[in-house]
Amino acid sequence: MQTLVRTKIPYPLIWDDGRLHIRIKESVFDVRFRRQYREGSNNVEIRHDRLERVANTTVKILFPTLVEDKNERLMWVHAVLNRLIEVYRFTTGEFYLDTLPKNELPDFEVLIVNDDGTLSPDMTHVWSFGLGLTLARTARVPDEARQLLVESTELPIARILYLNARREELLENYRLAVVEAESAFEVSVHEIVSRYYRNGGVSPAKIDNILDAGLKNLLQDHVPKSCGKQFVGTEEHGVWEARLYDLRNKIVHQGVSVTADDARNALAAAERALEWLANRALI
Repeated sequence: MQTLVRTKIPYPLIWDDGRLHIRIKESVFDVRFRRQYREGSNNVEIRHDRLERVANTTVKILFPTLVEDKNERLMWVHAVLNRLIEVYRFTTGEFYLDTLPKNELPDFEVLIVNDDGTLSPDMTHVWSFGLGLTLARTARVPDEARQLLVESTELPIARILYLNARREELLENYRLAVVEAESAFEVSVHEIVSRYYRNGGVSPAKIDNILDAGLKNLLQDHVPKSCGKQFVGTEEHGVWEARLYDLRNKIVHQGVSVTADDARNALAAAERALEWLANRALI
């Protein structure tokens, strides 16, 4: 017996050959796909469409064996679909596509292929990803939001960058998440140091020279003045340097890959470092 999964990719692939064999680790999956048009949309397309507005790609994944554990099944479906998308994107140049994070996988149907070739429904798992339903959240509009909206105030860049990092981690874009998180920290350092000297009457030209001295110089010589304490040598500094700063440099300069754990640890390090700066900034 074997496991068969029916699902889809929310992009209409342009390939016309509807059968592939995809190897993930030591397992080879028999994958069949075809473009599926929405009613009234035959043989048309919207360039760069990621929302299946006129078509998507239906996919059937035949596992080499019967897989009964739902988490293992989810892992394989996730890996197969994303490997297909990665290779398709690379070989066709369809740059706008991206891999699918687990929390955005389409629903899939699970079937059992019996030894005689007949199909039976697998009742242990009929949905792709258990999102976990909870009561809908509600909250009052905070005064800060009202003020920002009415004043058209520019939002703090460091905070936006950190939110971007969290979004990219959720979407499993781990390398970008790390880069955004480190950018958030460095922008925060620049903002705090710049604000401190600006309020002290230092000229803009001199402040620019200070900021141009480099991050390590700012942390060693100027953050202590701006925050009243030395950041270098703290536990927060050690974690930031080991889990975020060094990793970001390897991503930028060596193109290294980043795991989910790497990204999670990097963002945790960024959050601790940002909190240290925010809690101690003198102005």
